[in-house]
Parts: sequence; C-alpha cells; structure tokens
Amino acid sequence: MNREISNIIIIYSIVIIYASTTILYRILTKTELNLKQKEIFHNCNLWCIGHIINYFLLGYFAPSYIIHVFIIGFVFEFFEIYLSNFTPYAYGNVMRDSIINSIGLLLGYIAYKIYPNKIDLYSYIKI
Repeated sequence: MNREISNIIIIYSIVIIYASTTILYRILTKTELNLKQKEIFHNCNLWCIGHIINYFLLGYFAPSYIIHVFIIGFVFEFFEIYLSNFTPYAYGNVMRDSIINSIGLLLGYIAYKIYPNKIDLYSYIKI
C-alpha cells in the first residue's frame, strides 16, 4: 500500500477512535468536556486546536493527498451535522471547520516542504 495512504488511514483511525470515545463518554456520563469552552487564541478552543493538529499531521505525512484529505474533511463536517440530530455532543460547522482544517493542512504541507520525510507510520506499529 502507498505509504501516504497508509499514513492517512492510521491518522484518521486514531482520530475516529478518540472522537468516538469522547462522545460516548460524554453521552454515558452526561458531562460536557471543557474542550470547547477554553479559548486558546482568537475564537480557537482546544477542539479547534485538535482540528489544526490533526490536519497538520495529515498535511505533513500525506502531502500528495492534501486535496483528497480536504474533501474528506469537508464531507465529514456534514456527517457531524447529521450526528448532531442524535446527540448534543456532536456538532459541525462546515465553513469554520473547513477553514481551520485548511490552515492545519497548509501548515503541515509547508513543514513537509521545509523538512521532507518518507515516514511510514505503519512501520512504528508493533503487532
């Protein structure tokens, strides 16, 4: 399998497991986490920072696929809106999150151009 596609699958798998676990925890305990409440910098909270880090990693470890990753992220925002019909702990903002995701992708891509890599994340997984 292509190294960059493998990296995309691994990063998205980690993010999906984290997001699902977080939402499940919030549903079961009926608690809101402070991820969305503490503003780190201008209108960007910890959840926003998580989006930037996620897409930075995708831009850095899969630079040939940043357009594909952007489209996946854009479509996923609609999935988050759909999920919000079933739980108050899932919410999507297509425009805002797409901009945040783009910033992360761009920063990751720039970092890749400055510090190129051939890292295969799968090689770090010990099974």
